[in-house]
Amino acid sequence: MEVYYDPKRIKNIVRDILRINPKSQNIVLDGHRIRLSIEVTSTKYFSEGSDFMKKIFLSYCWERYDQLVIDLATKLSSKYDVILDKWEIRPGHNIDSFMENSIREAEKVFVICEKEYVNKANNRISGVGVETSIISPKVYRNTKQEKFIPVFLEGISVKPDYMESIFGIELNPSFDLNDEKLNEFINAIEGKPIVEKPKFELSTQIEIPDRINNISIDEKVKKGLFDSEVYSKILKILEEDLIAKFIVKYHLNNFGKIIIKFEEINQIKILDSIDSNYVQATGYGGWDNYDLFGKTAYDVGMGTENEVIKKRAKLILENCANIKCNLEELLDDFNKSNL
Repeated sequence: MEVYYDPKRIKNIVRDILRINPKSQNIVLDGHRIRLSIEVTSTKYFSEGSDFMKKIFLSYCWERYDQLVIDLATKLSSKYDVILDKWEIRPGHNIDSFMENSIREAEKVFVICEKEYVNKANNRISGVGVETSIISPKVYRNTKQEKFIPVFLEGISVKPDYMESIFGIELNPSFDLNDEKLNEFINAIEGKPIVEKPKFELSTQIEIPDRINNISIDEKVKKGLFDSEVYSKILKILEEDLIAKFIVKYHLNNFGKIIIKFEEINQIKILDSIDSNYVQATGYGGWDNYDLFGKTAYDVGMGTENEVIKKRAKLILENCANIKCNLEELLDDFNKSNL
């Protein structure tokens, strides 16, 4: 017997089953067992780092910008599962329930801001008001939220009160939605920045001198000497996050000269360890220990060309100089050398 099912219903059922068990090959629908044979021929239903489409919800005010919203939803639907009320709602549906479920399930919600939307949002009018009542508490409770993103159609000042300080996307309704602008939406969905942060190449290999004999490792460290024994010792201390205490314990005035002989990646790790622990490591009344950390940071910053390392070293030196005035000369010298 032939049985006909609405393709959209089949798609939704299969998607929900595979979300729970990606290896499912059989489903039962109204008593009929259906064998799944799935071949992915398009990336349409997938997004970066996910096995299923990310759900996107568009919150907007009907009428004036309907076509723009539909165009945006259509283009985004080539990569994402876009929830648009005009595509989903049928006579008899509970609209409030639809909005609540859609906002909860969506990974990102684009709030299409224009004067009429703002008026209804601020005064809690109609469907826009309902959506605002759902969205605004989530925005207020989480200052670091990235789920709710305003889209400014009439300038960045036209937005609901609860989005006063939220960064968003500007979209001019007078122009077509080109690929460059569409990428802004895609980057927002994928959590990418507006401009990629430059990546710095860090050295991960160095030549480690053979062990120096006839001198203790403590003396080597105090004199700023570097060999295989010192290298292994410092890495072990770094692993235990005890670098700052080690500097204080042995009063290491030349430790910065040892740090700059490490791989750049480990130089950063050592500086981060110092930055996290040097205040505690000074101990009560150990003000002179700030001199050790300031001098260490100065030597590292002056001995490297890597800007990332320089910035980390400068931060430690500045903080120490704020406590010990005599370090201001080293800070001035550091700043002058990097003009």
